[in-house]
Amino acid sequence: MNCPNFIVIGAQRAGTTWLHLCLNEHPEIFLPEEKEIHFFDLHYEKGLHWYFEHFKGEDKVLNGEITPNYYQYPEALARMKQNVPDAKIIFILREPKSRAISQFDLFKQDNFKNFTFAQAIEKHPVIIDLSLQGLHLQRLYEHFEHDQVLVLLYDELANNPRKLLHKVTKFLGISSQFTPSLLHKKMNKVVFPKTQAFIRKIGLSWLIELAKKSRYSERVKKLGERKPVNNNSFKIDDDVQQCFLKDIELIEQLTGKNLSHWKLKVSS
Repeated sequence: MNCPNFIVIGAQRAGTTWLHLCLNEHPEIFLPEEKEIHFFDLHYEKGLHWYFEHFKGEDKVLNGEITPNYYQYPEALARMKQNVPDAKIIFILREPKSRAISQFDLFKQDNFKNFTFAQAIEKHPVIIDLSLQGLHLQRLYEHFEHDQVLVLLYDELANNPRKLLHKVTKFLGISSQFTPSLLHKKMNKVVFPKTQAFIRKIGLSWLIELAKKSRYSERVKKLGERKPVNNNSFKIDDDVQQCFLKDIELIEQLTGKNLSHWKLKVSS
């Protein structure tokens, strides 16, 4: 049975939708029509047969899955190692304060409608947990070797998407001689999140994917777009700030990357 050769595990609000759409155009890659399968976190009891059925499609060089929730759950990482031990793992990291604000901005018309940013993270600490990507990367390395994991930065996507995509194709061992139609398109704005959540809840996720491919998708997005959030208007308390700074230092230790520019943003 077909199984995934690579899995993109996160982070949330870090460009995984863009990566899915770009890789979906690659002639050597097969991706399930539904972006997020959630097997290792939500549907594990359905069994491997159910999971592998998602990869029955065209005969391509590689099969992949993109579910940007896996990094949050230690048990999901352990299950991945147990069931697809040879899969390559891709993890896109985003500066933690910006990532948290992006998530808050996405859901403030629903779960956090009447909350300030400070109130939201106090009531829903998962916003902070999802931003502690160093902690989750450390857990990932407990299961997978460093050379089996590609760590990317959201900054790279914002500054040079072609270069980031080249790193992905090189890591996967496939041709980089292609240019996806959405290479320079910003895809991380989710419109009508409450409606989308309801549609997914009742098992009609395919409708969302169909709408994204429709010729009317851009018109719908414009209707649902809101003004971009100004990160400088959001303040985090000292405890959260120190938590983020400590986690950034952990990422630096694990990856050898210089993230001083992240520290400046968190401290501002």
